Amino acid sequence: AEQAAAKKAVASVSSPPFEVIAQLAYCEIELVNLPEASELLARLDREYRNIRQDIRIALRCRFEIAQGHYSNALALSEQIKEKNTIFYKTIRYDALRGELLKSVLKDNVRDVYQNELSKLEGELVGFSAEQFLERCSYSLAYY
Repeated sequence: AEQAAAKKAVASVSSPPFEVIAQLAYCEIELVNLPEASELLARLDREYRNIRQDIRIALRCRFEIAQGHYSNALALSEQIKEKNTIFYKTIRYDALRGELLKSVLKDNVRDVYQNELSKLEGELVGFSAEQFLERCSYSLAYY
């Protein structure tokens, strides 16, 4: 439903607001419609180059995670300025978890990643996916 509403909003005007395109990109990433998400991310970068950089980077991180490119997501997440947000922490958590499960890592790198993951698990305990999505929608609309 949210995806359909965002698609309709993007299609209804020639220059939709940043928040509408970002919300649709997020929906497409979550639904693993990656070609559509890629086009929307490129549009955000093209049309809103200097606006809401952290949100654009976070969406790119989510895109990389959806593709299984966890190391790319980790590297990109370092560019996010606001590192105390739930968005940053969940991106780091998901990317670290994927990297630890799917990649061959040196022991010292694995230890650093495992330590950060454990710390994030403690910080994110009790925080549900629904709360994250609710905050994400709110953030995109009011950030």
